Amino acid sequence: MKISFVVSCYTPGKDGVGDYVRRLVGALHEQGHRCQIIAVADRYALTSDTSNIRTASDAPDIVRINWTDWCQNRLEPARAGIKAFAPDWVSLQMVCFGYAHRGLLFDAQRRLLGLVRGLVARRHMMWHEAWAGAGVGSPLRHRVLGLLQRRLLARFQQRWAALATHTSNEGYRQLLATIGVDAKILPLFGGLPVVPVHRELARNLLLDRLCLPCTGDSNRWIAGVFGSIPPEWEDVPALASIGAQVAASGHQLVMVQLGRAGPAGELVWQRVAEELTPQITFLRIGETDESSLSMYLSALDFGISTTPWIVSGKSSTNAALIERGVPVVVTRNDCQFRSIKAPECSPWLFRLDNSLVAQLGTAHLHPVPAVSVRHVALQLIRQLSL
Repeated sequence: MKISFVVSCYTPGKDGVGDYVRRLVGALHEQGHRCQIIAVADRYALTSDTSNIRTASDAPDIVRINWTDWCQNRLEPARAGIKAFAPDWVSLQMVCFGYAHRGLLFDAQRRLLGLVRGLVARRHMMWHEAWAGAGVGSPLRHRVLGLLQRRLLARFQQRWAALATHTSNEGYRQLLATIGVDAKILPLFGGLPVVPVHRELARNLLLDRLCLPCTGDSNRWIAGVFGSIPPEWEDVPALASIGAQVAASGHQLVMVQLGRAGPAGELVWQRVAEELTPQITFLRIGETDESSLSMYLSALDFGISTTPWIVSGKSSTNAALIERGVPVVVTRNDCQFRSIKAPECSPWLFRLDNSLVAQLGTAHLHPVPAVSVRHVALQLIRQLSL
């Protein structure tokens, strides 16, 4: 099968959806499928790549359009690239903020539809995000913006006329149904390849990186906060509760920030650390190479999610931790969709309550989920072949 993936950004390490597609395309290639990547609004590309780029003979075709050319509708390289590739499917990876200022798909609708005009390829859409202001209690400005986004997205999805539609979690599946989208669940895999490593070795490497002594480690719990940190995660009472419960169990809590938190996230981390030190020890690794990062994640006692419970299935950072057998605590319950029930989640995900320590002890009674990029690629092809 030949698939063209349309994303907004494809600069490595700068965009979660771009990294997701990169890994998915790699798995599809291993299974004998041909793929093309069209990045149409890359804010990190200084110039557009005006010819198909192959980094190796077996690599996918890649066309990158920078944000300026996208806004000025200079998309001929993308249109020509898709036409020359002649895909069986064009898969649009939908995050409305990636394609338009404030996520309002006015002119962006016309540009996206222009990419596939005249093609016989079937159309697919993967919804990574929905619209702003859908949660109960959202600020008025978010609700107003979300109302406009919702109307534009509803109109666009009708014009795109996808023959197959997916999203990553039950919360979004129910939300999308309110605008007439019948989406199936395509589980999310972690955005970081798993490096097989013995846990004791990984733990020693992590302790060495954090300059923590190996002696006394049995009385220490290390919790990781992986990836971007939104302002909404700044819930000091919730994090203080984790620290208090861990201390009551006779352990010292060390909280480590790993990966790219983002400029706003770094400020959140600094404020939380100032508020909760010395009750909790805060350390930071930040961005590092993929191999080391994978081993550090494997060595954690548990992770702390920055994503709300109702859409926890959309978090590739949650998936990355669970793939490594690391339970994840969800502190955020600030997002609740109207008339939509909170979904059942992985037994490796735990809502924060007063029985946290006991809950974490039950995680290893369940098998580590077998969701991997390879499994997701197989599921996607199976459903596109129906």
